[in-house]
Amino acid sequence: MGEGIGAEERRYEEERRARIRHRNRISGRLVLVIMAAALALLGYDSAIAALAAHRDGRSFGYPLALSAGCAAVLIAAGLRTFAHRRRR
Repeated sequence: MGEGIGAEERRYEEERRARIRHRNRISGRLVLVIMAAALALLGYDSAIAALAAHRDGRSFGYPLALSAGCAAVLIAAGLRTFAHRRRR
């Protein structure tokens, strides 16, 4: 009878860990989407600011570099995600 209780506890613990892993995957994906959206917005806004500064004859290096950096991070994250999904 003692072995049945131990098996039930192990099964419960494994189910609990599976729920935790599932919840962590979902929250990780949500954070990724929010961060990607924030980077895209920042990149877009920086590109618009760089265009406006260039049009007005002001220095536009910083907004341009910021926009390019955001684009590079988004591309790198997308490639990493794509490579990770192909490995599965």
